[in-house]
Amino acid sequence: MNSDDLSEIIVKSELSLNSRFDKLPENIEYPNKFTTLIKKYKLKSQLAKEFLAELLGTLILVLTGLAGGAQSKFLAKNDGHVDYVSPHLSGGLGVTAAILIVGKVSGAHLNPAVSLAMFLSSRIKIKKFLAFLAAQFLGAFIGAVLVYAIYYTALSNYEEFKTMDTAEIFITSPGKNIGFFTAFFDQIIGTCLLVMVILAITDKKNVELPHGVIALSVGITLFVIGSTLGFNCGAPLNPARDLSPRFFVFISGWGNQVFTNVDYYFLVPIFGPMTGAFFGTIFYMILVSNHFD
Repeated sequence: MNSDDLSEIIVKSELSLNSRFDKLPENIEYPNKFTTLIKKYKLKSQLAKEFLAELLGTLILVLTGLAGGAQSKFLAKNDGHVDYVSPHLSGGLGVTAAILIVGKVSGAHLNPAVSLAMFLSSRIKIKKFLAFLAAQFLGAFIGAVLVYAIYYTALSNYEEFKTMDTAEIFITSPGKNIGFFTAFFDQIIGTCLLVMVILAITDKKNVELPHGVIALSVGITLFVIGSTLGFNCGAPLNPARDLSPRFFVFISGWGNQVFTNVDYYFLVPIFGPMTGAFFGTIFYMILVSNHFD
């Protein structure tokens, strides 16, 4: 065997090894009965795939975000130290994890305000927009249910009756002396900033980033917004993240107070982010994306 033959063998071996890894995970390398069974349940409808991906992603977002806030509240009662960082950090990293998990399937909007921005910028059609809204609100509701189940004992030990103190584990509320319109303006600005960042990092004419970098960028952005614009009302920035858990606590014993508390504040996390998304999309398209054509 001469050196040319040996080189050819090495090249073929490398190509074979690379092709093997290229097949994963779409093509299962060593199929067994379990993987064969799971493959049979592959959905044919693209919209159904994206619906379930959005549901799962939003569930993860709400689960990690609410659980971080719950843990912070329970620990504060024990040691008297209020941790303002970990709820925002867990929320941001939770979004990063959700995008990494479902982003290649649905785009991981995980937020009706983001879906609105994608619709207004002609990146999705109305059918997908409405389907995503349903998936996001349902996923957020399930996420709240899971947090309640995980911390059921801790909630029972924290207080005998269900008050707004524990309801705020699941929902946002305005700070002391923060009025309705201040909170509403807060949500417009915060969501406007979030949407502009998301539109920018997902616009290939602006910048081409790997999937993982996009996921981390969104997580960092949420952490920054929460850490700097969270004082007024906790930086919900997401109608599904607030309304679905709010409805859950309403039917789980907290009652009407979660809707009537503080001048019907519950409207702020619904319409504030959607308004912010509207302006954020306009600003990005006029000031940035229009210059690429």
